[in-house]
Amino acid sequence: MNTNLESGQKEKQADCSFKSCFIDGIREFKIQDLDEVYEIYCYYVDHSNYNLDLTPESKETFLNSIVSNPDFPFLVAEYDGKIIGYGTAHHYRPKAGYQHTAELTIYFEPSNHHGLSHALADTLTNILRMQNVRQEIGCITASNKPSIAMGLRRGFKEYGRLKDAAIKAGEFCDVVWMSRVIQNGDAQKASDLKDFIPYSVLKSYSGKTLN
Repeated sequence: MNTNLESGQKEKQADCSFKSCFIDGIREFKIQDLDEVYEIYCYYVDHSNYNLDLTPESKETFLNSIVSNPDFPFLVAEYDGKIIGYGTAHHYRPKAGYQHTAELTIYFEPSNHHGLSHALADTLTNILRMQNVRQEIGCITASNKPSIAMGLRRGFKEYGRLKDAAIKAGEFCDVVWMSRVIQNGDAQKASDLKDFIPYSVLKSYSGKTLN
C-alpha cells in the first residue's frame, strides 16, 4: 500500500474542496484591508442601530478581534479593487455544547453590493459546513429590515423577538433572532455530528494559503 500516495491524494482532495468554498469576489481578510473594513464598521456604529456599539471600537481593538479569532474565517467582498463588505462568525455561546452553532456577522457599505452580499454569505456557509457547524444564527436589530429580508430569502426563520432589548441614540431597539440548519436538515441525529473544526485547523488540512 502506497501510504504517501494516499496521503497526497487526500491532501489534493482537501485543497480542491476548500478552494471550492470561495465564490468569485470573496476572499480572506488581509492586513491591508483594515482601513476599508474599519470604515464600513464605523459607518454602521455612527449612523444606525444595526450595530449596537454606542461608539466605534479603536482600530487596534477591531483588528485584534479579527486576528484573535482562529476558530472562524474573516472574509471580505471586493469589487473593482475596493472592499465593499465583510463577514465572519463566532461561537453562539462559549460552552462546548454550542460548538455546532455559529452566529454570523455580515456588513456591506450602503451602496450597490454588486451581487456580492449573497456570495459572501454563501462562501461563509460553505466554510462553516466544512467546519461541521450545523446551525447558523442571526441576531438582528428589528429596524434592520433589509437584513431580515435577506435572511428569510436564504431560508432563515424568525424564532423570537426581544422587545426593547437594547437602547441606542435614546431609543429602544427590539432584537430579532433568526436561524437555519445547514447540515442535512432537521432529521440529522446529534450523534452523527463530527467535532467542530477550527478554521485555522481546516486551513492546515487543506495545505493551502488563500491570500
